[in-house]
Amino acid sequence: MIRPHMRTTLANHEIQKLYDTGEEARPRYVGFRLARPGSEFYAFEVHFTGYGIFIQGDLSPVHPGGFGGMGVTLEWFLRDLHSIYLASKFLKRRFVPSAAAADLECHLGEGEVPAEQIPALRFIIRDLRDYPDYSPEGLEDNLEANGLAHLCDGGVPGWTYEPSQMGWLTAIHECFRRCHAALEGKESGCST
Repeated sequence: MIRPHMRTTLANHEIQKLYDTGEEARPRYVGFRLARPGSEFYAFEVHFTGYGIFIQGDLSPVHPGGFGGMGVTLEWFLRDLHSIYLASKFLKRRFVPSAAAADLECHLGEGEVPAEQIPALRFIIRDLRDYPDYSPEGLEDNLEANGLAHLCDGGVPGWTYEPSQMGWLTAIHECFRRCHAALEGKESGCST
């Protein structure tokens, strides 16, 4: 999720409205630029179009150059959104070995794993943490080979949003909301 350095990086950003076709226009097109005063580092632009939103610039946690979400409006993006809900509009779930390790650790104390299989499960969990390139197929095979295939009954554990992508997306969203509110004169906290 958001790490402290992500919020700190965006703490002093200013917002500039680049264009706005107006609320009466259908569809409405509006664009903003957010950056630190006098710096291009960590600058980004947010564009709302008739199709959705496009975010581009230095902070593009998903794809170099930019990423977007279909159907996302300015009004929606200004809402207080939970990070997982926000991620569901922009990011794809993928296999994250550390998340799989955390999921499997939950089974250690629930009596789902016979005592003689706990050392094998602990070894698998350690491997998931030590090897970020661990594959979901490898995990499924390893669990099956150790008599732990039942831990995949609901699917291979560890499918989630990549934590740093989700953190940066959430930090961008928070920064945009704070700065847009200042632009609209609703509250202080960001320069215009």
